[in-house]
Amino acid sequence: MEFSLLNFRSSKLPSYVERDSSGNFFYSFIDKMLGNKGKSVNDTTAYTLSNPSLLMVRKFIADYGSLAKIHAFKNNKLFAEDYIYEIAERPNPNQTWTELIWQYFFYACAENVYLYAQNNVVYLLKRENIDLSSKQLDDYKRLYFSNSTRKNTLKGSFNYKNEDGSKTPLKLENLYIIDCMSGITGDWFNGANVIQSIKGIVDNSTEAIESKGRNIFYTKKILVSGNQTDAQRLTSGVMSPQEQKSVTDTLLSNKPIHSVKDNLDVKQLVSNLKQLGLDDSFNADFSKLTRMFNIPSDLIDLITKNSVFNEGKEKSLGLYVYYTLVPMLQKLTDVLELIYEQEDLRPSFSHCPFNKVFEKEKQEDIKLKLENLKVAKELDENFDISKQLKEIYNGY
Repeated sequence: MEFSLLNFRSSKLPSYVERDSSGNFFYSFIDKMLGNKGKSVNDTTAYTLSNPSLLMVRKFIADYGSLAKIHAFKNNKLFAEDYIYEIAERPNPNQTWTELIWQYFFYACAENVYLYAQNNVVYLLKRENIDLSSKQLDDYKRLYFSNSTRKNTLKGSFNYKNEDGSKTPLKLENLYIIDCMSGITGDWFNGANVIQSIKGIVDNSTEAIESKGRNIFYTKKILVSGNQTDAQRLTSGVMSPQEQKSVTDTLLSNKPIHSVKDNLDVKQLVSNLKQLGLDDSFNADFSKLTRMFNIPSDLIDLITKNSVFNEGKEKSLGLYVYYTLVPMLQKLTDVLELIYEQEDLRPSFSHCPFNKVFEKEKQEDIKLKLENLKVAKELDENFDISKQLKEIYNGY
């Protein structure tokens, strides 16, 4: 559908249709066109929870990210597996480490993470609940060339708004900000927000869902019209309440045959949902969201269709984890090293089932190299293979 309003043209379909008491159709697009799409997102969590497509993506990232274990290394060698539980049984009285890591990925994939640590207790704070003074906000917009200068400047306290309406005073020096975009804006507190840049896509996908819901509602509605001339329609107008009740009672009765004196035209208000292309519109927007979050296209079915894993998807998931989720979680372990005074903490997904694919490839690679060494030894009995054997096994 194309419309012209104040010299504005758009090929966008209206979100839904409405009818007045006389049966006239009105397409509801003005409220969407002049709505709040341009407004900023103040509460990113609430915004995510109200938009299914964005929630699906962020939940997918957090679900798989929370599978991680955190190991300790010393002198670049594995010292202890799952060492985070030896440092502290829980990060705080309300969460386990798995829950906190899940929350971390939910935030870190799209926005800054605000970590607060006090007496070895760690919480991740909601940005919209942190109340800083204007001076404190300005102090985060400067360059510092020594840790001491930064610490002396960023001091004092701030209030944190709890969900029950109360406020808790916290020390600014205990607040650690993990920037999801590594400080590209120069504002070290607010940083950059991915959600603001994808708001249009997210809103469109949500409108597709709402439009489908409204149109499904109209598939239950039928329109009954009599066979009248224009002259008759002008003189008699719409059906009287008694006539409307008679038609309704007749159509809803159990009688197999209905007799009427005039021809009646019975139409379903919405009879072809597929033709509206709402599912296609949602899937197209969802695909754009997954690209923004670096989710491989062959993993989208795991989110939208709950498809089963195969070797190809397991390998794709493994590569996604190691190239996207591990670096993301490394930012958290870097901060935990400072808080708990640890030498080297590293995230690991080596225990996850999808690693079987890489283990199989590793064994096949070792087998091939050993066969090549065997051939080389057969061709030259004096050929020393000890160095090559060491390289093969040390490389894994």
